[in-house]
Amino acid sequence: MLLTLILPCYNPPQGWEQNIVATYTRLCKKFLVGIELVIVLDGISAAVTPESLSYLRQNIIGITIISYSENRGKGYAIRQGVAKATGDIIMYTDIDFPYTTGSMYAVYSGLAAHTFDVGVGVKDEQYYTHLPPVRRFISKSLQFMVGIFLSMPVTDTQCGLKGFRKEIAPLFLQTT
Repeated sequence: MLLTLILPCYNPPQGWEQNIVATYTRLCKKFLVGIELVIVLDGISAAVTPESLSYLRQNIIGITIISYSENRGKGYAIRQGVAKATGDIIMYTDIDFPYTTGSMYAVYSGLAAHTFDVGVGVKDEQYYTHLPPVRRFISKSLQFMVGIFLSMPVTDTQCGLKGFRKEIAPLFLQTT
């Protein structure tokens, strides 16, 4: 079973390419499946140099790098990655990998076992201890409103770790 991991990238931090290679290596050891890595460069950034791209290509065989000059937003970037994905399972997260390998594996394993077709990460209370009070209030308020108005089983719609089975990709590509 092939996993496609999409990383939308806008204005990455210094050393981003080393972090990606290190995390990709850890994920390959944990997941024990092929991982197709797709990086979508969403606009020109000073941190994205020919050297950083060369480093990624040398250390991650088969990496796909999609690039366009104008910033189009995270949703657009993810859709570009999904359009190129060939995996049975497609997941995406932020370029700095803010979620643990265990969290990512939990989403993957539920999708691989056909427990669900769409997986959404949920930020635990530990996550909120590091946020400024205003940001914590906004995030919690948004979750409350999603729960009230949308009646969805998941209220943490802003979590940056999501995945789905490849059968969902055509529906995902219709979103705007």
